[in-house]
Amino acid sequence: MIRGRDGERARLCRVVDDLAAGRPTAVLVHGDVGSGKSTLLADLVEQVPDDVLVLGATGTESEAELPFSVLSDLLEPVVSGRSRLPGPQEAALSGAIALGPARHGDRLAVCAATRGLLEITAEQRPVLVVVDDVQWVDRASGECIGYAVRRAAGAVSFVLAGRRPDTDLWDRDIPRLAVGPLAAPSARDVLRDVAPDLVEPVADLVLRAAAGNPLALVELPAGLTADQRVGCERIDLPLMPGDRMGTVFGRRVRSLSKDARDVLLLAAADAQPSLAVLDGACRAGGTDLERLAEAETHGLVRVRDDRVEFAHPLVRSAVYRGATSSDRRAAHRALASATSGETRAWHLASACSGPDEAVAAELERTGSAAAARRGYAAASRVLERSAELSIDVGAQQRRLTAAGESAMAAGLSEHAVRLLYAAGRAASAADDRRGALHAERLRGLTLLWTAQGEAAVEVLAALARRIRDQTEPLDRTAAANALADVATALTVMGRPREALRSAEEAAALLGDDDERATRAQVLAVYSWALVLCGEVDRALPVLDTLDRLVEPIDPLSPLAAPVMNAINTRLATGDFERAVRESLAIVDAARHAGALGAVPLPLLVASDATYRTGDWAACEEWSATAVRAAEDSRQSLHLAHVQSIRARLHAARGSRGPARSAIRQTLTICAATGIGSGAAIGHAAAGFVELCQERGTTAIEHLEQVARLASSTGLADHSLLPWASDLVEAYVRVGRHDDAARTAELMADQVSPASAPFVHALVARCRAQVVTGFEAHFERSLALDDLRPVPLDRARTELAFGRRLHRANRRARARVHLRAALTGFERLGAAAWADQSRNELRAAGGRLRERSPDLLTPQEVRVADAAARGGSTRDIAAELFLASKTVEFHLRQVYRKTGVSKRAQLVALLADPARRAHILGREPGSG
Repeated sequence: MIRGRDGERARLCRVVDDLAAGRPTAVLVHGDVGSGKSTLLADLVEQVPDDVLVLGATGTESEAELPFSVLSDLLEPVVSGRSRLPGPQEAALSGAIALGPARHGDRLAVCAATRGLLEITAEQRPVLVVVDDVQWVDRASGECIGYAVRRAAGAVSFVLAGRRPDTDLWDRDIPRLAVGPLAAPSARDVLRDVAPDLVEPVADLVLRAAAGNPLALVELPAGLTADQRVGCERIDLPLMPGDRMGTVFGRRVRSLSKDARDVLLLAAADAQPSLAVLDGACRAGGTDLERLAEAETHGLVRVRDDRVEFAHPLVRSAVYRGATSSDRRAAHRALASATSGETRAWHLASACSGPDEAVAAELERTGSAAAARRGYAAASRVLERSAELSIDVGAQQRRLTAAGESAMAAGLSEHAVRLLYAAGRAASAADDRRGALHAERLRGLTLLWTAQGEAAVEVLAALARRIRDQTEPLDRTAAANALADVATALTVMGRPREALRSAEEAAALLGDDDERATRAQVLAVYSWALVLCGEVDRALPVLDTLDRLVEPIDPLSPLAAPVMNAINTRLATGDFERAVRESLAIVDAARHAGALGAVPLPLLVASDATYRTGDWAACEEWSATAVRAAEDSRQSLHLAHVQSIRARLHAARGSRGPARSAIRQTLTICAATGIGSGAAIGHAAAGFVELCQERGTTAIEHLEQVARLASSTGLADHSLLPWASDLVEAYVRVGRHDDAARTAELMADQVSPASAPFVHALVARCRAQVVTGFEAHFERSLALDDLRPVPLDRARTELAFGRRLHRANRRARARVHLRAALTGFERLGAAAWADQSRNELRAAGGRLRERSPDLLTPQEVRVADAAARGGSTRDIAAELFLASKTVEFHLRQVYRKTGVSKRAQLVALLADPARRAHILGREPGSG
């Protein structure tokens, strides 16, 4: 009987009830050692109805270093269903749990496969995942289970239990259930159940010592003698909560014979060893397995299914930590002789008291195998231990570098930096110049992509100087790569002028005989720096060359950075549709290959491009997916950037709360990392958010910060980050016309004649807001928008045009442009800007019409046209680069708004010019 836990049991039962009702959820049970978490989980499992599949696993301290050990146990009952997973996911999962060949790749592919397998299983019946002792779950398994908790869809619920509620593997949004001490009456009932013979004074003493801990209530009386139980002998119970149970179990272990303790130590040094393994280790260690019976009699262990299980993890801990270091090493040597593979390697490592090259080599092989299975965290630790045991300094450097690379792949960036620093020092000691340069480069890039930009610039710049100054003759390729790395770091840090100098040096070192990858890397950062510095005329021919170089490069290879650089510059040249097409192609390839870490950046670019083209439904979808992908892969810089896009989207739509939340996260990340480019992106977006809400003064505060950053760093681009046009508008709104004119002139001076039409349209709009003869400039802005349409910018130009005409007392013409602005904003769903247009139109004497609910958005028009041409949902999705569900949503909206129910009716409606114009909110013949 479970006493005093009615509330906790009811809460856990609700998880099952909610699952049966189609409301899957998760809960993390946490509490001190012995608080009864495992008992509650066992009770829950007993009550689960037969139509719910329970998948369970338990973390163990001795297996916490073995990658995917818990995941393998958890999925074992359903692993045959992996054949229904996409090929790359099936391969990744099979390799991870040793059911197929090991393959290097993105560790998140195994996470995605875990989620997918649970969802596939849940199609047949609901699934309840129960994981106990999560504090001992190996990191690779924990990452997969945590990913599934956050992302799994369908009838899958999770109950996790562990000591701490704040472990970094579990989402902080998972509901917590704290299991605290039992109330005094319940504690007394438990003690009466297990020790009814205790006299009252002794019972009171046990109750005080147990402090409501159920395990203590059971185990403390077990250690009392018959005289102590009746109060005839002095009792010395441990009263400190932290020491209480460890001390109790330690005493019981020490009461055993030496032979029994030796067998227990062998069992404690392994993870639930089989009797066969334990018997072999006993023979190697000179003891007898039969001595285990003594420990069984004392209730410290039990044998179940041919395996030895400890009564509680604290018993194992008391046995292992109570032994001397020499006894522990001897136990591991004995176990190594009875085991194989990774387990043998770990035992050999634990048995070493100093360097041992043979053991180091075996550990290196084990670490490489773990990395091949994508257990990168475990691989890093194994390889680091291999390096510690190395005798040869060259081998030590190689192992430290591999350990650092595995730590990078596992997302353990700080540890990776330390390992790579040690690898560089070891390489220098071995006089291995190439190895030292490689380790330093990896360290610099790790610092960069984990948002430690200043340190990255320092490391990479020092590396570039070292190559240039210490190489005779100069290694041009190494020098060009190093300078390109420096330039990349400087662009991330928001220092484009310095980046351009490094990139120019790198480009000058290139020769026609250099490898394609080297030339692509250098030219990618060179073209990017030129764009950021406003030198588009110089950038365009470089971009043409880069396009030819990157075409055959696999976008998922380690050489793929130039590919994304080339795609990113499409935003600057105004080729938004191509940017979307190429970005989503990379996303599809990454998902198919299970390379989920490669997803955030192309999704970010697709989000930015669709925001500009006015396809805000797609922007919402891709940006939300990018946020989740960036969070899962811990790419904080990409997360900050995509949240700035979402802040703009939400603000334009009039969703103030989500806009402020998104911009707050962007600015928080940028402040924490000190990344200059992120600060410019964040404050530019924050200025736009304030401008949407007509808070001109606050908008100016943010946008002037961008202006100062741009002035000090050489940022002169107005295509990727249109801060200056927003600042001009904000100045005009608050009456600071001189500042507006100065900013408009600065922008005009910085924009190259070779810049895209949409950038020149912004320049014309800014000039129109500050000069006397404004009409020609507004007309030019609208004409340029015709060359490269950007719907939000066009509607804003119409609004600014109408405002100026209104203030010039030309109300009739003002109303024409204000109505055009209102129509444009309504089509986009830009509620904040539509409100501004209505207010201005009302003030100009215009009559407001209600927004027709039947008007189609631009994306709905594209979907409707594709459907009218006979395209299936899948065909439309492929043509427009949308998800099938998004196409289905748009089609439902089209049918609802137009009142048709069949495609034949839709074809007829769209073919009728008058009816088509009506649902688009246009005049017939206006296009």
